[in-house]
Amino acid sequence: MKRAVCLLVGAVMVLLLGSALALGDVEVHFHETPPDDWNERNLFRLTMFRTTYNDAMLLECGGQTMIVDSGTKKWTKSLLRAYREKNLVDENGNVHVDRIFISHPHDDHVGGAIRMVENGLTADEYLTNIPRNFKDDLHRKAIKTMEKHQIPIHFLEQNEILTMGDAELRVFWYSGYKDLNQASAIIHVRFGDATLLLTGDAVNAAQRGLLREWPVEYLRSDVMKAPHHAINACEKAFLEAVNPKLVFASAQRDQISETVNQMKTHGIPLVCHTLGRIVLETDGTVWYVEQYRDTF
Repeated sequence: MKRAVCLLVGAVMVLLLGSALALGDVEVHFHETPPDDWNERNLFRLTMFRTTYNDAMLLECGGQTMIVDSGTKKWTKSLLRAYREKNLVDENGNVHVDRIFISHPHDDHVGGAIRMVENGLTADEYLTNIPRNFKDDLHRKAIKTMEKHQIPIHFLEQNEILTMGDAELRVFWYSGYKDLNQASAIIHVRFGDATLLLTGDAVNAAQRGLLREWPVEYLRSDVMKAPHHAINACEKAFLEAVNPKLVFASAQRDQISETVNQMKTHGIPLVCHTLGRIVLETDGTVWYVEQYRDTF
C-alpha cells in the first residue's frame, strides 16, 4: 500500500514538473498571425533589415530604440529612410535613436553608423566593447566621428547589463580574442520569459571561448542570430548550449550550405534576411517572427 502511494505521489510530481516546464517553454511562431490584442501588449521588437552580407538591426522596447550594427555606408540612405518610416526623429527633424551598439568595428557593422551620423543621425550614446586605444583605423574613425558630433562614447564592461523598458540586455564577449571577429560583443536579451542571442561575428574560436568563459544560461535562448553571417556552421557544443527554436541570418541561403545542413539536422528553422526584412516580436511569453519578402 505504501509503495502504491509513493508511486502515485511520484507520478503526480512528474506531471506537475512537466506542466511547469511546459508553462516556462516559450514558443516561437514563424509566419503566423498573433492574437488580435497583440499590438496593445508591452512588446520587445527586433527588426533585421535586408542588407546582404551586413548586419543592420533595430531593437525597440518601452519607447526606447537601439541600433545594433549598421551595415556599410552603402546602406545609409535606405536605413535612414527606414528609421524615418518608424518616426524616429527628434525635434529638429533629424533621425534619432537612443543608442548605437556596434558588436565590433568591421566595415559591414560600423560603416553605416559612421556615415549616418555624418548625415544627421543623432543618438544619446555610442556603445562599443573595444578599448579606445585599440589599433584599428575604422574603430578610431568611429570614435572620432561620434565625438565630433557630440555623441557620448560608452565603453562597455564585461557582463554589463543594459535595460530597454522591461528588457534586460546582458553584454559579454570572449576575452581571449585575437581579432575583431573573435571580439564581437554578444547580447543576451531577456524579456519576461523570452530570450534572444545576438552573436555579431563570433567565429568558431570565439564560440569555443564563450563556452569556456561563461555560464550556459548566458547563451541559452529561444532565438539566435547566426554568428558571422552563417558563413560556417556553429560549433556543435555552442549550438547545443544555445538550443534555439529558430535561427535568423544576414546571409543568402544558397551560399551557406554548412549552416543550412546543420539546422536541418537539428530541426531548427533558419530564416535568411536576403528574402526581405525580418521582424521578431515577443510579449515575454511567446515569439512571433515574420518575414516581409522583397522589403528592405
